Amino acid sequence: MVLSSQYKSFLFLLWHLSKAYHLENIGIAHLFSEAFTGFEDANSLWLQKNKLTSLEPGTFKILASLQLLNLCGNKMLTNINPKAFKGLTRLRELILDWNQLLPEKNIEEIRRTLPGVKVTAKKVVARIIS
Repeated sequence: MVLSSQYKSFLFLLWHLSKAYHLENIGIAHLFSEAFTGFEDANSLWLQKNKLTSLEPGTFKILASLQLLNLCGNKMLTNINPKAFKGLTRLRELILDWNQLLPEKNIEEIRRTLPGVKVTAKKVVARIIS
């Protein structure tokens, strides 16, 4: 498997950080669950203001200790498969503010998939279709 320099930088940052991973505003466009190998003890992950467009099933599956996940400000994030959060048994807060998650049904489905988790999706950026 050949890794891009951006992906290698991402892995390098993960390796150097503690249980709270701050990966804000560094241009991450895609996430692979393998990127989190060795960081199963993470309790918070801050991925705001990146270039994420979608989250696939199992994206965070090995982060069972995760309690807070911040995905706000990924303005191109339009689709989240609710199964992306499968295995996050300790998750308490999911922040989805300032994304383009459409339709609203997607956010409601995520809330149903994560009972007991505070899911915020304030000020969702709406796309105008003309």
